[in-house]
Order: sequence, then C-alpha cells, then structure tokens
Amino acid sequence: MENISVPSQDIEKNKELAALSYLWIFSLIILVARRDSTFIQFHARQGVVLFLLSVLLWPFDFLRYGEIVILALMILGFIQAAMGNTNRVPVIGDIAEGKFGLSDVREALHFIKHTAIRMVKPEHVTPSFKKEADNQYRQETTHQNTSEISPENELMEREEKKLSVLFHRVEDQDNKIHELEDEVHLLNTKINTHE
Repeated sequence: MENISVPSQDIEKNKELAALSYLWIFSLIILVARRDSTFIQFHARQGVVLFLLSVLLWPFDFLRYGEIVILALMILGFIQAAMGNTNRVPVIGDIAEGKFGLSDVREALHFIKHTAIRMVKPEHVTPSFKKEADNQYRQETTHQNTSEISPENELMEREEKKLSVLFHRVEDQDNKIHELEDEVHLLNTKINTHE
C-alpha cells in the first residue's frame, strides 16, 4: 500500500468524515459534498469503488462470498482513514485512481478462466495457455548467450525443438479430442432432452 501526500491539518480535521466514507452509500454523498479536502476525496473514491463492487456482486448468489472480501476491505479502509493514514486499499486504490485499466480486467478474467479450467480439467490445455508457454520458452532461450554454444548444446537445442514440436502436435490432438468430447456431451444432452 502506497502513501499519498496530504497536509496534516487536512488529515486531523477530516479523518472522522473520511472514515465514514467507507460506509456503503455514504461514500457517494461524501465524495460529492466534500470536494475541498484531498484526504476525504482520497478515501471517498476508494469507498465508492467498494460500494459499486458490492452493488455489482449483490444480485449473484455465487459471488456473495466476494461481499466478505469487500467488507474486509471496507473495514481496512475505515481503520486507515480513522487513524489518519493515507494508505491505498489493495487493488481498490489503483482502481479509484484509474491505474487499473481494461487490459488489467481482461488479464484478470483470463487468469480466472484458466484457473477454473485447470481446476475442472487439469489435463486440458487451452490454446492461449499454450501460447503463453511458447512465449515463455522463447524468452528463456533468447536470454541464453548464443556465442558460447557447444556442439552438445546445439544437439540438445535441436532435440528440445523437436520435442516441443511433438508436444504441440500432441496438444493440438488433445484439444481436438476435448472438442469432440464436448460435442458428444452436447449431443447426449440433446438426445436425453428429446426422450
């Protein structure tokens, strides 16, 4: 959590109101009403982000556990504001300041999707995961110093490339098998619904 610079008289005068800005809808009211205090605005923006996240999660039963995390972050922000600290709430502070963009959201969703797939089907490798592995492999091989390659290392590299090609062929075939399994499953469910 990083700090921002705020005049000490602003903090002493407004820390109670800044703490109240983490109490659900009060964050919006305080954000609009008290534009004169940098300290209040800092905490109110974070409170608004937490409020909006809680509103977005509320309708979905399977995401209700996220409310516990949001409540914990609200309590953390409340305590920090009441103590007169200017620490950012983890992740929320970056969102409130606009440092957390659409690409970060996509990356987070991508990570969540692949984590869920690996939990359900550990043997399943998605094309984007394979692409990430290829990029990582290329980066590792690029960092090696090519001027000091011995004939044995050249042979090893050629064999590794052959293995990599074979691995990708196997992965492609495995992906095709998974697609066919999914199609068979869909057909079975259609047949079962018509019976």
